Amino acid sequence: MFGLVYVLSGNATGRRGSWIKPNPPRHNKCIGLLDIYDIFSVMGSPYKALADDIRRDILNILSKSETKAGDIAGKFKISKPAISNHLKILKEAELVSEKKYQQNRIYSLNKKQIKQIISYLEKIT
Repeated sequence: MFGLVYVLSGNATGRRGSWIKPNPPRHNKCIGLLDIYDIFSVMGSPYKALADDIRRDILNILSKSETKAGDIAGKFKISKPAISNHLKILKEAELVSEKKYQQNRIYSLNKKQIKQIISYLEKIT
Protein backbone atom coordinates (compact mmCIF):
# COMPACT_ATOMS: atom_id res chain seq x y z
CA MET A 1 0.00 0.00 0.00
CA PHE A 2 2.73 2.47 0.95
CA GLY A 3 5.71 0.88 -0.73
CA LEU A 4 9.07 0.34 0.83
CA VAL A 5 11.21 2.48 3.11
CA TYR A 6 15.01 2.50 2.94
CA VAL A 7 16.59 2.31 6.40
CA LEU A 8 20.27 3.18 6.82
CA SER A 9 22.49 1.36 9.27
CA GLY A 10 26.20 1.41 10.05
CA ASN A 11 28.63 4.30 10.51
CA ALA A 12 29.13 7.36 8.30
CA THR A 13 31.83 5.79 6.11
CA GLY A 14 30.37 2.33 5.66
CA ARG A 15 26.69 3.02 5.37
CA ARG A 16 24.51 0.10 4.56
CA GLY A 17 20.82 -0.13 4.40
CA SER A 18 17.90 -2.30 3.64
CA TRP A 19 14.44 -1.93 2.22
CA ILE A 20 11.63 -2.67 4.65
CA LYS A 21 7.87 -2.57 4.35
CA PRO A 22 6.24 -0.61 7.19
CA ASN A 23 3.53 -2.40 9.13
CA PRO A 24 0.06 -0.84 9.07
CA PRO A 25 -1.50 -0.04 12.44
CA ARG A 26 -3.50 -2.87 14.00
CA HIS A 27 -6.35 -0.66 15.13
CA ASN A 28 -7.63 2.84 14.58
CA LYS A 29 -7.89 4.95 17.73
CA CYS A 30 -9.13 8.02 15.84
CA ILE A 31 -12.76 8.79 16.48
CA GLY A 32 -14.40 11.02 13.87
CA LEU A 33 -11.08 11.67 12.11
CA LEU A 34 -9.50 9.80 9.26
CA ASP A 35 -5.86 8.90 9.57
CA ILE A 36 -3.67 8.41 6.53
CA TYR A 37 -4.16 4.63 6.43
CA ASP A 38 -7.94 5.06 6.32
CA ILE A 39 -7.79 7.51 3.43
CA PHE A 40 -5.50 5.35 1.29
CA SER A 41 -7.31 2.12 2.09
CA VAL A 42 -10.62 3.56 0.90
CA MET A 43 -9.61 4.29 -2.69
CA GLY A 44 -5.98 3.42 -3.34
CA SER A 45 -3.80 6.46 -4.06
CA PRO A 46 -5.88 9.07 -5.92
CA TYR A 47 -5.30 11.64 -3.19
CA LYS A 48 -1.55 11.42 -3.62
CA ALA A 49 -1.97 11.64 -7.38
CA LEU A 50 -4.08 14.79 -7.03
CA ALA A 51 -1.48 16.47 -4.81
CA ASP A 52 0.72 17.50 -7.75
CA ASP A 53 0.03 20.64 -9.85
CA ILE A 54 1.16 19.04 -13.12
CA ARG A 55 -1.08 16.02 -12.62
CA ARG A 56 -4.04 18.28 -11.90
CA ASP A 57 -3.22 20.22 -15.11
CA ILE A 58 -3.14 16.92 -17.02
CA LEU A 59 -6.58 16.06 -15.62
CA ASN A 60 -7.85 19.47 -16.79
CA ILE A 61 -6.57 18.73 -20.31
CA LEU A 62 -8.19 15.29 -20.28
CA SER A 63 -11.49 16.70 -18.99
CA LYS A 64 -11.96 18.35 -22.40
CA SER A 65 -11.24 15.30 -24.58
CA GLU A 66 -9.19 12.15 -25.05
CA THR A 67 -5.59 13.13 -25.77
CA LYS A 68 -2.45 11.41 -27.02
CA ALA A 69 0.49 11.26 -24.62
CA GLY A 70 2.66 13.26 -27.04
CA ASP A 71 0.09 16.04 -27.23
CA ILE A 72 -0.10 16.19 -23.45
CA ALA A 73 3.69 16.38 -23.23
CA GLY A 74 3.74 19.22 -25.76
CA LYS A 75 1.73 21.43 -23.41
CA PHE A 76 4.35 21.33 -20.65
CA LYS A 77 7.95 22.51 -20.35
CA ILE A 78 9.16 19.28 -18.80
CA SER A 79 10.59 16.15 -20.40
CA LYS A 80 8.45 13.48 -22.02
CA PRO A 81 9.67 10.85 -19.54
CA ALA A 82 8.51 13.11 -16.69
CA ILE A 83 5.06 13.44 -18.28
CA SER A 84 5.02 9.67 -18.80
CA ASN A 85 5.70 9.19 -15.09
CA HIS A 86 2.87 11.58 -14.16
CA LEU A 87 0.52 9.68 -16.48
CA LYS A 88 1.61 6.40 -14.91
CA ILE A 89 0.78 7.71 -11.43
CA LEU A 90 -2.63 8.93 -12.62
CA LYS A 91 -3.27 5.58 -14.28
CA GLU A 92 -2.29 3.63 -11.15
CA ALA A 93 -4.67 5.82 -9.15
CA GLU A 94 -7.34 4.93 -11.73
CA LEU A 95 -7.95 8.61 -12.48
CA VAL A 96 -7.17 8.13 -16.17
CA SER A 97 -7.59 5.30 -18.65
CA GLU A 98 -5.16 4.39 -21.39
CA LYS A 99 -5.89 2.96 -24.84
CA LYS A 100 -3.25 1.86 -27.30
CA TYR A 101 -3.98 2.77 -30.89
CA GLN A 102 -1.25 1.81 -33.35
CA GLN A 103 1.88 3.52 -31.97
CA ASN A 104 0.00 6.00 -29.79
CA ARG A 105 -1.25 5.89 -26.25
CA ILE A 106 -4.47 7.78 -25.84
CA TYR A 107 -5.50 8.91 -22.37
CA SER A 108 -8.95 9.80 -21.11
CA LEU A 109 -10.43 10.82 -17.79
CA ASN A 110 -11.91 8.03 -15.68
CA LYS A 111 -15.08 9.89 -14.72
CA LYS A 112 -16.39 7.08 -12.55
CA GLN A 113 -13.37 7.29 -10.23
CA ILE A 114 -13.52 11.10 -10.16
CA LYS A 115 -17.20 10.95 -9.18
CA GLN A 116 -16.40 8.45 -6.40
CA ILE A 117 -13.73 10.77 -5.00
CA ILE A 118 -16.07 13.77 -5.11
CA SER A 119 -18.82 11.74 -3.45
CA TYR A 120 -16.44 10.54 -0.73
CA LEU A 121 -15.16 14.06 -0.03
CA GLU A 122 -18.70 15.45 0.12
CA LYS A 123 -19.64 12.72 2.58
CA ILE A 124 -16.88 13.62 5.03
CA THR A 125 -17.39 17.40 4.89
